[in-house]
Amino acid sequence: MTTLLGCRSLVQEAAALRAGADDPVAAMHRSCDRIDDVDPQVRAFVPEAGRRTRLLEAARKRAAAGACEAAGRPALYGVPVGIKDIVHADGLPTRAGSALPPEVLGGPQATVVDRLCAAGALIAGKTVTAEFAVTAPGPTRNPHHLAHTPGGSSSGSAAAVAAGMVPLAIGTQTVGSMIRPAAYCGVVGFKPTYGRIPVAGVIPNAGRGAAVQDEPLRGRPGPRRLVRTLRGRLPSADHGGHPAGSRDR
Repeated sequence: MTTLLGCRSLVQEAAALRAGADDPVAAMHRSCDRIDDVDPQVRAFVPEAGRRTRLLEAARKRAAAGACEAAGRPALYGVPVGIKDIVHADGLPTRAGSALPPEVLGGPQATVVDRLCAAGALIAGKTVTAEFAVTAPGPTRNPHHLAHTPGGSSSGSAAAVAAGMVPLAIGTQTVGSMIRPAAYCGVVGFKPTYGRIPVAGVIPNAGRGAAVQDEPLRGRPGPRRLVRTLRGRLPSADHGGHPAGSRDR
C-alpha cells in the first residue's frame, strides 16, 4: 500500500535542479506519478484533464531554456509548485472552490504566479480551497489520517506538500487560512508581512486583509530567500499601499 505521506525538500530539490544533478522533466514525472498514486485519496489538487502532458511539455521547454551553466539558472528552476484555486494562473480555470462556471471568475494571471514562473518554477496545478477561501470546506483529506481534516482554507496546498506531490505550494491567509492547514498537515507554512508579496490576481475575501503565503516542506525551506524572489518592488496600488520591503525592517 502506498503511504500517503511524502518528503520532498524544497531546498534540496531546487539545488539539485539548478546544479544539473536533477532535471525538470524528471521532477515533473515524480510529481505526476505521486499525484496519480495518492491524490485520488487525498484530493489536494483540482482535477485536470491532461495534466501530465501539459507539465511534461512545460518541463521540456524549461530544460531547453535552462541548458546553460548552473550559475545562470533561476532560484526555482524546474521546481513544481501548487497554486491555491483563488489565485489566477494562465491556462488553468479558477473556480475558488465553488460551483460557479470558471468564466465568471476569470482574470489576468496573478503577479505571484508571474514571479514564480520568472524564477523558473513550473505550475503543477490548482490546489483545492474552501469555497471562496471562507468556510465551506473542499474534499481534501489530511494525508496523516484520511478521516481527519487538513484544515483550511488553503487545504489542498498543505496536503499536497505533506503528501510529497510538490515541494512547494502557494496559499493565502486572512486569519489562519494558511498556517492552520500547514500545522494540521505537519508542514512549514510561512506567512510574510502583509504587502510583502503582491495580491494582484488573487480573488479577495477581505479586501486589504488578505495576504499571499507559501507552504514549503518541513526542514529548512529558506522562506526569506523565497519571499525575496516573489516580492520584487511594486507600485503601491498592487498590494494595498505599501511598497514591498518598506514595512517590517
